[in-house]
Amino acid sequence: MAKTRNIRKSIRINGELHQERFFTKKAADVWYADMQLKKERIEAGIPQAIDLSKITVEEQIRNVMARKLGRDAKGYTDVLWPRYRDYMIPIVGKKRLNFMTAEDWTTFLDHVQSNPPTDRKLKNLSDTTRDHIRAAISILYEDGIKIDKCCLFNPVKAIQRKNTEIEIGYVWETKEEGEKYLSAARKISPQFHLWATIAANWGNRESEILGLQWADVKRDKRYISVTKQFSKAENRIVHRLKEDRRGKKKKIKFVAINEPIENALDYAWANTPYQSSESFLVHRAESDRPMAHSKLFEKHRKACEMAEVKYMSPHKLRHYFASIFAMSGGDFGALQKILGHSSEKVTEKYRHFSPDYLKEQANVVSISAETGPDNVRQLSKKRKR
Repeated sequence: MAKTRNIRKSIRINGELHQERFFTKKAADVWYADMQLKKERIEAGIPQAIDLSKITVEEQIRNVMARKLGRDAKGYTDVLWPRYRDYMIPIVGKKRLNFMTAEDWTTFLDHVQSNPPTDRKLKNLSDTTRDHIRAAISILYEDGIKIDKCCLFNPVKAIQRKNTEIEIGYVWETKEEGEKYLSAARKISPQFHLWATIAANWGNRESEILGLQWADVKRDKRYISVTKQFSKAENRIVHRLKEDRRGKKKKIKFVAINEPIENALDYAWANTPYQSSESFLVHRAESDRPMAHSKLFEKHRKACEMAEVKYMSPHKLRHYFASIFAMSGGDFGALQKILGHSSEKVTEKYRHFSPDYLKEQANVVSISAETGPDNVRQLSKKRKR
C-alpha cells in the first residue's frame, strides 16, 4: 500500500499562503522551521540571498566572534574563543545549528566533560567549566535570534546548569571573617588592601576595580565613577560603552565612599609613588599600570591564608558583600541597583543566608498556644458538660 502525504503545513508570508503536504512529521517540522525563518527575515528586512536556516555551528561562531571583536579568527583573544575553538568546532562545528536539540547538546556536554582535549591534560572537566561551555553555546542562539534572525528558539535553556547555586559554605558568613581578611590584606600592600576594601564594601567585580584611576575619585561628592575595566582576556583597559554589542544599555556604575573605603584611599595615596590623576588605584609594584589578574589572585590567596579564613575566589567577595548586605537588613531593590543586575533572579543568586542568621529569624514569628490555670479550668468545664 502506497504511503500518503497526510501531514499538512501552511504559513502566510506577506499575505501569500504557502502550504505543503509531507509523509513524515519531521519533514513537515523542518519545512515549517525554514519557512518561519524566511518570514522573520523578510519582516526584518534582511536579504534572502543566504539561507541562514542551514548555517553551521562553526559559521555562527565566526559570525559571533567577528561581531564581538571586529577582527578575523586569528586575532581572537576573547575568553569565549578558546571554548569555541577547543571544545565545539572540532566536534560539532559542521553540524547545522538549527537541527541541534537540547538532547544533542546535553550529549555533547557530557562527552566533553568526560573526554576533554588531550592537550589540556585533564581527566575530566569541572562542573563550572561545563557551565561556561553551556553559556557559550547559548550565546550562539541568542545572537541568532536577536541579530542574525537565523534561529527560532534557544534549546540550551532546557539544559540545567550543574552549579545552580553557590552554597553558603563557599562564602564567608560573618563580618568578622571579612575584617580578618582586610587586616591581612593591609599587611600585604596598600594597593591590594584598597582593592579588597572596595570589593568587600561595595561588591564590584575585580576587573572594574582594577580599571579605576585617581581621576575617577570624586571626594567632594563621595563616590568613585566606574567607566572602564581592565580586561583579563585582552590585558588592556576596556571603556564601558553606553550600549553593548547586542544593543543592551549599560548602567552607569559607581562606588559610594564609606568610611572604610575612604581610609583605604588615604592609605593607598600616601604609600604610592605614582601620585597622578592618571595613575591607577590598584597598580603594579614596578609601574602605574593596573595590577595583573594573576598577581591579584596570588595576593588574595595569601591574604586568606594569613587571616586563617577559608579560601574563596576573588569574585566571591561580590557574593559576600551581597550576603552581608542582606543579613544586615539592606533593601533588596537597593542591592540589585548596587550590583548592577537587570534581573531580580540574578541578584537572588548572590544573596546567601548563613544558618545562624536563619535560626535568629525563627524568632521573628513566635506563635504558641495559650497556657495557664484559667485555660485549664475552662477546658475541664467544657468536658464535664
